[in-house]
Amino acid sequence: MKPEKIKVLFVDDASTIRSKARQLFKRLKINNYHEANDGKIALEMVEKAEKDGERFDLILSDLNMQEMNGFEFLKMLRRHENLKIQKTKFIIVTTTPENVLIAIDLGANQCLHKPFDEKELGLRLVWVFGEEWEGENFVLPEIKLNPPSGN
Repeated sequence: MKPEKIKVLFVDDASTIRSKARQLFKRLKINNYHEANDGKIALEMVEKAEKDGERFDLILSDLNMQEMNGFEFLKMLRRHENLKIQKTKFIIVTTTPENVLIAIDLGANQCLHKPFDEKELGLRLVWVFGEEWEGENFVLPEIKLNPPSGN
């Protein structure tokens, strides 16, 4: 999937985070970018898109939001009556490592830790879209381990 063809929904109640995400997606050549400031609005947007014959390819959602938090939103998506909505790729965005296992258990495809940069976002896109991904190929940095010193 080419970045230019991906339809993304980014959900976060902080306008500064949404603004930063908008810039990062633009640098990754993902221009079909949409935002919501809570899970309730996001769910309405997802349902409207599907009703109009479109769909989001990827949703990234913060956890801590007022009206409907990221976990509630993810649960609603994964239990939705529409199978296409159920299968939408989903990345949870969190500052707390403990939330990662909960998110995966609820059906998230991947997690992204705040604050994130272009490379971290790119890595998650490559991971989530797998062989379908046709954009820049981000890779994990090489980790060099020092051999134990002999005593």
